[in-house]
Amino acid sequence: MSAATTSDAAAADHGNKTEEAPAESSSLEANRLREELQHCQEKFASWKEKAKIGVDNLRMQIIGLNQRLERSEQKRVEELRTVDLLQSSMSAQADLASAHSFAAACLFVNSLSARNGATEGAAKATASSSPSPTPAAAVTPPSPPSPPNALITKLQRTIQEQSDRLKETHHALKRSTNEVQQRIEALKRQDGIVAVLKRRLEASEAANVSLEEQLMNVPNVEEWRAAQDELDHQLERSRLEYETRESNLVLHHSNEIQALNMAHEQEIRELQRDAQEKVSQAVQNALASQAQAAASASTQLAQSHQQRQREAEDAAYMDLLSDYKALEATSGAAVRERDAVLKQQKTLIRELHDFFRAVGMGGIASASQVQSPQSGNVAVAREMTVEDTIRQIGEQRARVIALQEELSRCRREVVQLKRSKPSQPPDGLGAQQTQYVRSVVVQLLCSLNDASIAKRLLPVLSMLLKFSNDDMTAVTKAMPQWTQHR
Repeated sequence: MSAATTSDAAAADHGNKTEEAPAESSSLEANRLREELQHCQEKFASWKEKAKIGVDNLRMQIIGLNQRLERSEQKRVEELRTVDLLQSSMSAQADLASAHSFAAACLFVNSLSARNGATEGAAKATASSSPSPTPAAAVTPPSPPSPPNALITKLQRTIQEQSDRLKETHHALKRSTNEVQQRIEALKRQDGIVAVLKRRLEASEAANVSLEEQLMNVPNVEEWRAAQDELDHQLERSRLEYETRESNLVLHHSNEIQALNMAHEQEIRELQRDAQEKVSQAVQNALASQAQAAASASTQLAQSHQQRQREAEDAAYMDLLSDYKALEATSGAAVRERDAVLKQQKTLIRELHDFFRAVGMGGIASASQVQSPQSGNVAVAREMTVEDTIRQIGEQRARVIALQEELSRCRREVVQLKRSKPSQPPDGLGAQQTQYVRSVVVQLLCSLNDASIAKRLLPVLSMLLKFSNDDMTAVTKAMPQWTQHR
């Protein structure tokens, strides 16, 4: 058994080494594909950054030109406004001066004509109405007329009031004109802002259209899409193939496990049958020896025989128990070996998943470039990795079959050794002693609280002590839990 264990450990080490080699190659290939993907992503990011910088520069130039155009338009509008104001002020001043001088002249002429007419009328009226002058009256001179200073002052005051009113009207008109000009300028500024915004919107739309055209005119876009579709199809086919192989392997492995379990149960049944045969042989020997000893042995000899019988039964029971424990240990080792194989298969399946995922990512990354000469190497490496995986699964299956054959051979040797072992004829007990032992054992079984212990001990004890139907009924009634289980 030790040699078989050593050979199994060596085979396991060799299998682990063979598993590590393709795993390392697949990890190296996956790392290389990840590096290529990262390099392509960096190039794409740098190109995108350069395009963004160019668009920003173009946008800044457009904004600078728009600002310069706005400033020139504002200067032109201000100059035109200044010229218009100068022309209007000069014309207004000329009109005001001419109108004022003409109005003053008209007033002065009217006042002079009115004063001369009034003087002549007064003189004629005085001459016609007065009688012939007396000497006194002739001597007294007439009163002189009123001086024209009051009329002139009145005229000047009127002209001043009119000029003041005219100035106030002129100022009010100027204020209204300024308000109108301000409103016109505000409307013009709003129109200019709207025009600038329209130009900026048109420039932004043009830049957006040009950027979309540049993005749509990126080289190898169709090739990249076609390569990506092809890689998706290949990945789907590989996934379906892998799922089919995995289901076949799982089915085959489950069949092998069922066959192992059946073989293990068959060997356990054989061992139990051998144990029952040994027990029946021991009982027959005990009965024969009891019949012989009943005639010739004394009480002391019977006691010594009883002691030896107990020792022999204990030894036989311990041998059976040790054989059962050895079989359980062997079965546990086989189960652990099976668990180890299952764990290795799960690890291999996980590595296959990771490898196929890495191969898919690398294919997509390589498709974004111009036709890469390394894509063929990736496909070849993937095929070689799948072949290595299949070969490793076959080697593991062969190892499992070899372990099963070795386990079956060892069990057959154990059974043959147990069968060829000579049984020592133990001494028997008397009828009274057997009845006493049977009653004590029945009481012990009835007092047990664990049905599993009674289930294991009752078949052996009933065969050794020849339990009657009353004894079996007492035991089963004392343990209803075990009765329900049965």
